[in-house]
Amino acid sequence: MVLSEEITMPCLIGQSGVSKVNRKFISLLITLLMLQAMPELLQSAKLAIEKGQAAGRDETYLKQLADYIIPALVEALHKVYI
Repeated sequence: MVLSEEITMPCLIGQSGVSKVNRKFISLLITLLMLQAMPELLQSAKLAIEKGQAAGRDETYLKQLADYIIPALVEALHKVYI
C-alpha cells in the first residue's frame, strides 16, 4: 500500500480540537506510514553494513534490528487489518 507523501487534513481539526474519531484516523495513518517505512529501514541498514558504511555495526546488529522490527510489523498489521 502506497500512501501520498503529503497528507493534509484541514477538515479534521475543528474549533474544539481533534475529535476522538479523528485521533483514531490519524493514528491509523501513522501506523500505515510506519508499516511502509520499516522494510525500507531494514534494507537501508543491510546496504550500509554491506558497504562498510555502518560504523561499528555488523550482521549481528542487523539481526537484532530485524528481530525488533519484524514482530512490531506483524503486530501492527494485525491491528490495522484485523
